[in-house]
Amino acid sequence: MAHVHFVARNWHQDIKPPNVLLDSDQNVRIIDWEQCGANPFIMAPEIDGTWDAVELDQEVNGRRQIAYHRYEGPKRVNQAVEPRWNSHPDWNQNCPRASELAEVFSLGRTMWIILEQIGLERTVGVTDYSTVVIQWSRWSDDIPAPWKHMVELSMAHNPNDRPLMNELLGFWEKELQGHRLSS
Repeated sequence: MAHVHFVARNWHQDIKPPNVLLDSDQNVRIIDWEQCGANPFIMAPEIDGTWDAVELDQEVNGRRQIAYHRYEGPKRVNQAVEPRWNSHPDWNQNCPRASELAEVFSLGRTMWIILEQIGLERTVGVTDYSTVVIQWSRWSDDIPAPWKHMVELSMAHNPNDRPLMNELLGFWEKELQGHRLSS
């Protein structure tokens, strides 16, 4: 996903467990690139089409901050399925880190679902999953604490508090290297 954002200058927008596969060498492969729709349980709360984003000159902990403002204009529609307004094209052009941090959230939610083994089901009548509380059950007792911490950071409510894509990549590469050395 880091390559998608920084080299291809693109986005996925529908990262979820069914779109994550392993090839014959156990490498992760992301599928379903039609860029239409997003699962409301997985997508970042700020990417629901009701927010605009702008990168500020202000820095916190050495990182430029992003301001999110509620959109108040006429109804916007640029796709036939939910969310009706896809913010990624605009954000990718005008505030690429907002798009990146929304995908970091989706990666975090996907990792939580996989590590915690949560069923991916829509609840009839529920459209706002932004208040879902991240909890770890006894089923995930064997998951290393640093993994859980990174997953939780990836799903921070404030996008500015999430790790950047390269930070997330660096963390998992380090964990993979450590796993290979201990095997």
